[in-house]
Amino acid sequence: MDANAQRLALYDTGQPDDLLLYEDVENISMNAARLPMCRLEVASLEIHRVDNAGEENEEQIMSTLKAFSLRVAVMDGEAISSCADGMHLWASLLYEDNNVVEETSVTGEPALLNRDAKVENGVASFRLRITVLSSLCCSNRFRVLVSSAEDPKLSVITDRAVKTITKLRRTPKGTSSPLAGAKHAREWDMEELEAELLSNELGESIGKRGLDDLWDEVNTNAALLLELQKQQRALFQELRELRQKTD
Repeated sequence: MDANAQRLALYDTGQPDDLLLYEDVENISMNAARLPMCRLEVASLEIHRVDNAGEENEEQIMSTLKAFSLRVAVMDGEAISSCADGMHLWASLLYEDNNVVEETSVTGEPALLNRDAKVENGVASFRLRITVLSSLCCSNRFRVLVSSAEDPKLSVITDRAVKTITKLRRTPKGTSSPLAGAKHAREWDMEELEAELLSNELGESIGKRGLDDLWDEVNTNAALLLELQKQQRALFQELRELRQKTD
C-alpha cells in the first residue's frame, strides 16, 4: 500500500484532513512495530461539575463553553512507556452507547475541538471542548475515544459518560446576561424560574426536562436569534445598495 492509500485509510471522517499530522505516512508501520505490548489508559479527566456526588443519581457535567483536560498514558504492563513518544493520538466524541457523534454545534463547529495530541514522556495531554448539547442530542450523554492510526488496537474510551450544558453557574439575581448581546437583558434567577415553572400550568411537564435543559435551549435560541439578526442586517444592506443603483 502506497503512502496516499495509507493516508486515505487513516482519514477520520468528520474532521479536517489536516489533523493528520504525520509528515511521513510510511513511518506509521515502523512505529506500530514498536507497540505490540502497549495499551492506552486514561490517566486523568477533568470534570467541570458533579451533581449529586456520591449518590446513585450522580451526574458528571461538562460546559460547552469551557475546555477540559484529558491525559492518556501509553502503558507497558503497569508502567508508563516512552516507546511511543512522538506519536500522535486523536480524540473522537461518542455517545454513551459508543456510537460516533455526527452532529455539529448550532454554529456549525465539530462536536469535539482540539482533538490532536502528541505523546511525550509516555503521556498525551489533550485540551478538549465539547460543542454539542445533551439537550439537543435527545438527552444523550457522551464519552471520549482516544486512538492511534498507527495501531487500531491502541485505543481507550473514557469510563464515565458526561452530560453537557451551556452555563455551569447562573448569573446572580439582578445582574445582566450576555445572551442578548448589547441589549444586556436581565437573566432569570434560577429559584424564581423554578418557582414559576412549578406554579405554571405547564410546570409539571416542563419540570421533568430539568432546568439545565431548559436553559440550554434558551442559550441555543439566543445564538440562533443573533445569527438571524446578522442575516437581516446583511439583507438590509443589499436592499440599500439596490435602491441606490436604481435611483
